[in-house]
Amino acid sequence: MKYLEKKFSEDNLPSLKEVVFWALELFSEQKPEKIKFKNFKKRAIIWSWNAILAWKILFQNPENIFATENDFEKILEIEWIDGITILSASWWKHSSIMAKFFKEKWYEIELVTCTENSKTEQIIWRENCVITKKNPEPYTYNTSTYLWWILWVTWENPQEILEFLTKLEDWLWDFDFTKFNWFLFALPSEFWLASGMIDTKFIELFWRKISRDIKTFEELKHACSVVVSENELLIKFWTEKVLDNLEIYFNWEELEIQIPENFWYAWILFLWYFVSWKIQEQMPDFFRESIWKYVEYLNNSDFWKWTKIFW
Repeated sequence: MKYLEKKFSEDNLPSLKEVVFWALELFSEQKPEKIKFKNFKKRAIIWSWNAILAWKILFQNPENIFATENDFEKILEIEWIDGITILSASWWKHSSIMAKFFKEKWYEIELVTCTENSKTEQIIWRENCVITKKNPEPYTYNTSTYLWWILWVTWENPQEILEFLTKLEDWLWDFDFTKFNWFLFALPSEFWLASGMIDTKFIELFWRKISRDIKTFEELKHACSVVVSENELLIKFWTEKVLDNLEIYFNWEELEIQIPENFWYAWILFLWYFVSWKIQEQMPDFFRESIWKYVEYLNNSDFWKWTKIFW
C-alpha cells in the first residue's frame, strides 16, 4: 500500500495520479459499505456539478427527481415528494442553504457527505446524515469522495483497476502529450453519463489553457469532427465490441486505449483521471500555480470562507 503510507499536506499536495492510486488503495483495504438511505417513496436528489452527475449514474430510476443549486426551489411545485436527499462531499457552499430552505418547508431531509460536524449537519442533526469515507485530497479533486459512492453501487474491483492503471502507466511512459493543444476523448456510448464528470475535471485542471471535447462514439457520428484542428489528439477508450462498429471521421493523430470487457463506471472515471494526470504531468502545472490564490480569494468571502486547499 504505497500511497496510504505517504504523508501529504497543503505543503506537499499529491498529484492526480497519487490521488487516484491512493483512493484505489483505500477502496482495496476498505470496501465501500452499503449506504442506508431513508425509505422515501419519492425522493428529490439535489446537488451540483459532479456530485449530481455521480448520483445520476447511481439512481437511474425514472421516479427520482433531480435538481441543482440553480433550480432546487422548483421541488416545491412537484406533488408527492416526501423526502430530500442532499449530496455534498464537503458540505460547503449550497448544502446548508438548501437544508435550511427545505427544513423550513417541513420536508424530511437526509445528507450524504464525507465530512463530519458540518454546518448542514447542525441544521438537520447527525441522525439524518450519512458520512462516507474519503482520503484527504486537494480542493476540487473529489476522487475518493464520488468514486466511493459509485463503487458502493457498481461493486467493481478496485485492485483490478489499480493493476490495470499500473500497466497503462508503463505503456504510456514515453508518449508525448505536449505535441497537442486540443484533445478529443471518445467513450463507448454506455458511458454517456460520465461525460459531464469528465468535462468538469478537465475544466478544474486546465480551464481554457488546453481545449477538450468529450463525446461518445455515437455522438461522434453527428458532424463533430468536420473542422480539423491542428495539434489535436483523439483518445479512444474502446473494447473489441466497440471497435467492430466504430465509424468516426477523424483524420489526424489517435491514441487507442483498450479497456476490459468488464469495464463499468468506476473503471472509466479512474482511467480518465489517470489519463488527465498524464497530460497534467507533461504540461505546465496550471492547477498548482493557481489553487493557492483561488482558495485565498474564496476564504475572503462569506459564501466560501471554509474552503481548504487540502481536506
